[in-house]
Amino acid sequence: MHSLSLCAAARFIADGSIGAEEYAAHLIRRADAMAHLNALISLDREQVLEAARLADIHRLRGARLGPLHGVPLVLKDNINTRRLPTTAGTPALRGHRPSTDAPVAAGLFAAGGLLFGKAGLHELSYGGTTINAATGPVRNPHDPERVAGGSSGGVAASVAAGMAPAGIGSDTGGSIRLPAAFCGLAGLRPSMDRWPTGGIVPISPTRDVSGPIARTVGDLVLLDGVISGAVRSSDEARATVNGVRLGVPRRFFWEDADPEVERLCRDALARLADAGARIEEVDFPDMAPEIAAMSAAISLFETPVCLSAYLRDFRPQTSLADLSASIASPDVRKIFEVMLSPASAISLETYRFHMEHTRPALREAYRHALESLGLDALVFPMAPLAAPSILDMFDTFHNGRTVSVFHTVLRNADPGSCAGQPGLTLPVGLTAGGLPVGIGLDGAAGADRRLLSVGAAIESCLGVVPAETV
Repeated sequence: MHSLSLCAAARFIADGSIGAEEYAAHLIRRADAMAHLNALISLDREQVLEAARLADIHRLRGARLGPLHGVPLVLKDNINTRRLPTTAGTPALRGHRPSTDAPVAAGLFAAGGLLFGKAGLHELSYGGTTINAATGPVRNPHDPERVAGGSSGGVAASVAAGMAPAGIGSDTGGSIRLPAAFCGLAGLRPSMDRWPTGGIVPISPTRDVSGPIARTVGDLVLLDGVISGAVRSSDEARATVNGVRLGVPRRFFWEDADPEVERLCRDALARLADAGARIEEVDFPDMAPEIAAMSAAISLFETPVCLSAYLRDFRPQTSLADLSASIASPDVRKIFEVMLSPASAISLETYRFHMEHTRPALREAYRHALESLGLDALVFPMAPLAAPSILDMFDTFHNGRTVSVFHTVLRNADPGSCAGQPGLTLPVGLTAGGLPVGIGLDGAAGADRRLLSVGAAIESCLGVVPAETV
């Protein structure tokens, strides 16, 4: 039962094949069995069972059922919920109980979804591993000695380990897509402003989005419809990849990939081509230095402002200085020291330059690359390597040299998030060591349903399903 997709679980509960309480009880037992992964920060077992019991009663009484009726979901612990604390994985917010649900959470609950638990994250969402000194590291279900990715690592680990059929994370620079890829799942970064971000502990209003992690693209489609209100249209019924046009960037995204990761991704493209997809090389400007500078500048400039506003609105007894002083993770503490120091803080001039010049140039590069050849998406390895060791907080060994974990794991996710493109990741297979590898797809801004349709066709063609975890 714990391997059910979201769509299957919702369907079985709605038609009475399984009871919501029965399903919730099974997931609780699964979560207890998988506790060594440290995926969840909070779980109120009695609350989950009571909510599921009520869902069963409503169904038996013939009540109108929402599309997620009775299905437990995990939420990243930076998303405000009334029933469970919202800690953002940082000591200053321990026990923080907002009085209202974030709009994205409220949307799930209105559709009948149940809050199963709050999932672990990289402290304050500022990292790509979910190695968190305050709450402990989240471990990868495929190899507990490896990271789950971040910053939404707890959501991905929970879903991959069968604690819930799906979950909601947030993505500033790759925090949905990277953990989904490392844990062998599907993940969607929606276009900017498609999903609500109110009531979520923020990093950057320019870049923050909320979005889903699940077992299948169909699950992502269901959740996107619930939250965005999108209605399925006839052009989404793409049954095959025949005629799908995918662009392979000549520069940047495929460079310095681990040979095994590149082989799995290239093999997937070859299978798609054999099935009728058009795979074309495309020119994409090498903006690596500019993207790295912009990514840091936008986030570091905006975080003090938006995080202070969040605290003022939802946690007035805690100041930004208080929060910063209590940060437990050394990598995140260093970021905040740089961010808040007058000597190293990002200047308004630097911020404006990137917002007025670098970002528009990157968005134009995406528009040109996608439109010039009529592409459905750009395609690339979601990360240039599989999940690093859980001991590698700062650096890891990659292709014969020591590299920064943060910059390496998030490298391919960063451009799309800076530009505001919708991004999708899908599993394409396992390394010889049993670690999942994901392929990334960046689509045109606002064309989320088209991207999901292409993703569903690719998923069907490749036939890759979430692998069994240890």
